[in-house]
Amino acid sequence: MVATLGIVLQLAVISPSGTKVNDNLLFWSSHGHDGIWHIAVANELQRTFPPLNPIFAGEKLVNYHFFSDIPLAFINSLTGIPKITLYFHILPVIYSFFLGYFAYKAGKELGRNKLTGLFSVFAVYFIGSFGFIVTLLQNRGVGGESLFWATQVQSSIGNPPQILANIFLLAFTYYLARYLQGGSLQGRVPPCQKLLLTLLPALASASKIYAGLVIYPALLIVAMYRYIATKKTDLLIISVISGLLTLAIYLPFTKSAGSFLIWEPLWYGKRLFLDAGRIGIPNFAFILQHYESLTSIKSYIGLFVKYNFPALLLMIFGNLGVRSLGFLAIPVLFKKNKLISIFLLATAGIAFIIPNLFLQKGVATNTSQTFQYMLLVFGLYFALATSSLFSKIHNLRSKTLFLIVVFALSIPTQIGLLHEFYRRPAFAKISRAELEALSFIKNNYQGNQTILTPPYDRYYEEVGNPTPHIWDWFDTSYVAALSEKQTYFADYEQVDIMGYDYQHRKNIQESIFQTEFDPDMFKQEKINLIYFPKTRAPKTNFSTIPTMKKVYNNSEVEIWEIK
Repeated sequence: MVATLGIVLQLAVISPSGTKVNDNLLFWSSHGHDGIWHIAVANELQRTFPPLNPIFAGEKLVNYHFFSDIPLAFINSLTGIPKITLYFHILPVIYSFFLGYFAYKAGKELGRNKLTGLFSVFAVYFIGSFGFIVTLLQNRGVGGESLFWATQVQSSIGNPPQILANIFLLAFTYYLARYLQGGSLQGRVPPCQKLLLTLLPALASASKIYAGLVIYPALLIVAMYRYIATKKTDLLIISVISGLLTLAIYLPFTKSAGSFLIWEPLWYGKRLFLDAGRIGIPNFAFILQHYESLTSIKSYIGLFVKYNFPALLLMIFGNLGVRSLGFLAIPVLFKKNKLISIFLLATAGIAFIIPNLFLQKGVATNTSQTFQYMLLVFGLYFALATSSLFSKIHNLRSKTLFLIVVFALSIPTQIGLLHEFYRRPAFAKISRAELEALSFIKNNYQGNQTILTPPYDRYYEEVGNPTPHIWDWFDTSYVAALSEKQTYFADYEQVDIMGYDYQHRKNIQESIFQTEFDPDMFKQEKINLIYFPKTRAPKTNFSTIPTMKKVYNNSEVEIWEIK
């Protein structure tokens, strides 16, 4: 019952996207960007391996790990079910189920009882942050799911790499606990235990590199402690082999990216007090500037004690929410199983430290996704503490009151998230006319055609349209995803994150659409087709260029072919 309701609530924030209303394909939240990108990558995986970049035509896909897109490509090839349907309506059910399944298995193994498993399931599906307390005090209603920067575990359903990494981390915790405890409630440790312990960290890293940055140091700490204490090398061997496997997966698709991390210690804490949409201390910018201008050790200590340290505490307890009860279980589990406790504490600690030291190139706040691994760990500790407390209460009325209090403190931010999701129209749409135009390309052109699309104009805004066209909403890979062809240059944010030097292509794109240009550019840049909504038409009249031919025209879109 708990798991079923949890799965339904997770689906409520992804499955409305990818549906058609009045023949328009609609998207909520960031799904029109992120979901469409994953579909575009799946297209390339079906076409060739290693895959090419669907939004930077002709280039190998590098500095991006596409493991989470392999199931999408594989199941589509096997069944013919449309990728839109798979991504938004079928795979989320599967991922959500396994998130709950391994939460239950890990909780049950650690607590050695089913009740701990059930509370662990409750933690991954229902517990939110304490952000709602801040929004209520600020008269902003119930909300604040990521007010303390961490998106909650439930929200990972809209991010396949993240939810897969979460699943693999929970699965690894379960099998590591079985291994270290020498068995389980069901019986002997299976023979494939070491193989699973080797593969799962690599799979988590292949899904999300941040998972690897958290799991491997934690595993190495446990392995070293085990070796020092008992002279056993098993976990050291597992760590080394698994790490080499991860490098074998990671390095071939990594190219001259340098570090993708930027040293920026305590940035999140500062922004927590600076941003009015978070805690927003009045005049904090001047306070911060004053302390940082003093350059003395005393001033830095004063800044840390008065602001940075409280900010860190707020991020810990604010993000954990009612999971904070898990602190009660730390010494209890440590006495029962020191090794698994060391792993869990190291995982949570590293997951908290990384984003408090680094930002990410491209999208700076992507490092905040690492906080989720701390939430997962404390979800398990919460389950241990709560099941223990619940078992000690013998009065039925007191048990009921206890559950009501825990539930009431858990769900407000999730209610706020659902309200925020449904209170407004869809964020973006792909109209029927565009869907027909993209289908025309998909069905009439074979091979690696390269499509040039208009440059994204962040200042253009459709008037009187509550749900804008996707090209007006943001720069995305929708043309590549739905035409199943590569675009010359699109989705600048994703291209930038992956470390491509895109300025030349950006200049070419702007030149063709915004100025007079030399038609020889098309051959030089290997551009075969030009696709544009009529409201984003180029300034040049293509019909005056002998080498260009209009091959498609409807009420919204034109497609031109380069002869």
